[in-house]
Amino acid sequence: LMASRRFTHSQNYITDLLAQAGFAPPKITEAPIRQDRGEDVMGLIVVATPAHRQVSLRDDDHNEVMA
Repeated sequence: LMASRRFTHSQNYITDLLAQAGFAPPKITEAPIRQDRGEDVMGLIVVATPAHRQVSLRDDDHNEVMA
């Protein structure tokens, strides 16, 4: 629990928890997720995919990309 009274989780905790639940290694990006008193608050954006399934995505050029 942070001083702001919000919970925080480490990247390792999230990765381990997802692995235990059967997910492939997630894509994790740090980014500002909100503002508090005019200041950016950084957080983690997590994209998780079940380990048994790969998702096909397309980039801007409509070339297939495996995620």
